[in-house]
Amino acid sequence: MNYRLETQTSNRKVIEFQKRRQNQDAEAEVELTPATRRMAERIEVKPSTNSKGRKLVLVMVGLIAIVLAGIPLLQTMSRSAEVAENFEQTQQAHNQAVQQNRVVQQEYLRLQDPEYLAEIARRDYYYAKPGEIIFDLGDAETEADLFQQSLNEEANNGDADSE
Repeated sequence: MNYRLETQTSNRKVIEFQKRRQNQDAEAEVELTPATRRMAERIEVKPSTNSKGRKLVLVMVGLIAIVLAGIPLLQTMSRSAEVAENFEQTQQAHNQAVQQNRVVQQEYLRLQDPEYLAEIARRDYYYAKPGEIIFDLGDAETEADLFQQSLNEEANNGDADSE
């Protein structure tokens, strides 16, 4: 333990020293001479304030070291999160590309079939088999949509006239 001794002499000199106590019982058994007693009466033993200051400095140094070590750690963690997100997006794009590749391969294999090619030619380009006549009736959904639109317009016009 660190101790600071103050003397009560006329010039009030402060004497500082460090004393390590190994055995308190041994110190208690020492006999004091009259001169030592008088000296002990004039000397007041107080705990050193340096130990508190040292502890504070050590705590501050430790906190600074933790902060300085934590900054790169936080930067690494944020960069790791960005890389993981980028990897996830790339993985999804890869999965979509693989699925699209499978669809294209299946279409390619179907295009190797002459019957499928004939079906496409008849459907998209109006090719006919010998002796076959093709009638284009138009798109049934389109005509139904036009009819529905005309009904809606008539209903809207009727509502506008009544007001």
